[in-house]
Amino acid sequence: MRLTTRVVALAALGGCGHSDAFVFSVPAGTPPAAAADIRLTYNADQDYWPTWTQDGRGILYSFVDPGAAVLHRCIGVLPAGGGQRLWQLCDDRATQTDSVSSFSGYALDSAGQLLYAEAVSGNTQLHALPATTLWLADTATPFARTPLLTLPIVTGVGVVTWLTEVRWTGANTFTALGQLFETVGHCFANDAYFCPQQDSIFFDRGMVVTGTIASGRATLQAISGTDGATSYSPAEGGASVVFTRIHDLRVWKVPTAGGTATSVATIPQGSVAEILGVS
Repeated sequence: MRLTTRVVALAALGGCGHSDAFVFSVPAGTPPAAAADIRLTYNADQDYWPTWTQDGRGILYSFVDPGAAVLHRCIGVLPAGGGQRLWQLCDDRATQTDSVSSFSGYALDSAGQLLYAEAVSGNTQLHALPATTLWLADTATPFARTPLLTLPIVTGVGVVTWLTEVRWTGANTFTALGQLFETVGHCFANDAYFCPQQDSIFFDRGMVVTGTIASGRATLQAISGTDGATSYSPAEGGASVVFTRIHDLRVWKVPTAGGTATSVATIPQGSVAEILGVS
């Protein structure tokens, strides 16, 4: 196995070795309360889905390495105030050159436990929904990992084929956004009735789920009242969840134990707009 070690373009090469444990090597930073936005990454390709580490000292995010032969998505960790990338995980092992992998959701606790959902397509052209696994690993040995569950899975409220926005809530508990993605045929032949390829994926609906890890497996339970969720955030010290819904300009709140959602805010916009995220 091999972990690549590169840095964001705003710093010189250096940092963790290929098998180093996860160690913060810079002082924790505090984001400015009222200042101009600060650009933290300078990737020539794409960066995705930033999220705080459990202790707030770092930022996890997904990125594409533009110099790689296979454009796997990777996970990186930045200091809270920006700077050199402290750690990264790219599944660029020799066995993965005939597929494409990405990480749709990830969470890092203060002990170095990494919880991540990995989606793997069987070829470099996405013709079907990727196989998705939720893994538990340590950042020192991210491929010595435990498969907690594989998707799709039935939660009691609906089917989940995709996990994102994973967050630790305790030593063995977490929350995530469970989504249902489906594939539709795309016609490459002249015959409009012949659609052999499944290369388009679209989002149908989602829900917020809670997860519990025990005996090397994870179980998911949908939070009732969060049907149609497109993003979420824990609130009120974990007692409730605020979330957005597809094609909706309201912010909703529901107890973490589930219940009836109530609208807590409305964003005045045009009739076709929707909220893309909440924190």
